[in-house]
Amino acid sequence: MTFQPSAESVDSARRALFHCATPFLGRQDQVVFPGISLLQTRLSQSLSTRLKGRNVNSLDRLSIARVLIFSEDDKETIQQIIAIMGASDVQQRWFGAAVDQANHFIKVLVGGNNPRYWDVDGPSLSDAKGDYTRHLRHILTRVRDGPIEQAMIDRFSAVAEIHCLNDQGRLAENLARQTEENAPALEYARTLNFAEYAYGAVVIVGHSPTSAEAREGKACSQMTQDKIVRCVGLNRARKLAPLYIVCGGSVRPQLTRVNEGLSMKKELTERYGIPGHEILVDATSEHTYFNFMNAVLIARQAKMPPGTKLAAFLVPDRYGCEDQYAFCLGGMARRARDEVFPELDRYFSWSNGKEERSVDIVLKDEDEEFLSPILMWKDYSGELGSLVRSF
Repeated sequence: MTFQPSAESVDSARRALFHCATPFLGRQDQVVFPGISLLQTRLSQSLSTRLKGRNVNSLDRLSIARVLIFSEDDKETIQQIIAIMGASDVQQRWFGAAVDQANHFIKVLVGGNNPRYWDVDGPSLSDAKGDYTRHLRHILTRVRDGPIEQAMIDRFSAVAEIHCLNDQGRLAENLARQTEENAPALEYARTLNFAEYAYGAVVIVGHSPTSAEAREGKACSQMTQDKIVRCVGLNRARKLAPLYIVCGGSVRPQLTRVNEGLSMKKELTERYGIPGHEILVDATSEHTYFNFMNAVLIARQAKMPPGTKLAAFLVPDRYGCEDQYAFCLGGMARRARDEVFPELDRYFSWSNGKEERSVDIVLKDEDEEFLSPILMWKDYSGELGSLVRSF
């Protein structure tokens, strides 16, 4: 295993994956809060307690997962720590969700549990030579032996590092590229009067390349290219919106490093002559939930006011299929409540669009203090059992 994530990449991934926990992780003033030292000691010692004197270098991946997992006692201790630091009830709820998200990654990426969406957050490393297991042992040892006052941040950083190992640092890389690419468009967006337009932006939701397309190195699937043709044609003919938002992350990470959102922007600028400052890129989403949530987050970054509509185009006309469209209008509403945190309808509503097989997304006026660029999966990966998949 040759890839070793940098400290900067791990920190970037941790901030994205556990965005809502960031204000309370690594604070230098923790020592001034009475009672925190005892709680930090309890959190730090929980790993050693679970190890029961075993040599870390003798542990397999399942055993490592069982040690790294945040227990209910750990979760309660963490919530007590941040409560002492002044966290509100809402902030504690968000932090609890971050713990659940961390446990999800531990179960899937270390313990071998099957995720519901394999191409989104499944492991992608081979452990044929035992390199991955050795690295996991090193991470566990480092967290166990770390400074007591760093116990909380070290636990989350360990999970972020495991995530970085499996996605080869793509999340941190994509976030940096997204920030760079969007700077001119965000500056331009803030000069616009969105009340003059029917929509704030046309949202083009990428469609992952097929396995064959990915192996061929195609940047955009045929369906994505067809969506681009339709969206550009409609927007030029009807002047629906002053901006485009293109959504798509590192698709099928086991097969390619292609970034769908960045590739779509390249297609729009080079083939269709759309100025770069009229295109906002979501370079991290890897599921329809993330497409919509990240489009809304980017729209709010662009200072679009509450009530602004986004026109999202999902399925090109010639495909004649309704499954993805029906999923967004019906099934997604239920699944968004069951599967992700925060629930999407806190931040936007969606309804049947005026254009065929499109969805109108309407921004809501919500406190964005804890809006995260990465949604958190609710804990559906089950209890840790035996390894079910060979890495």
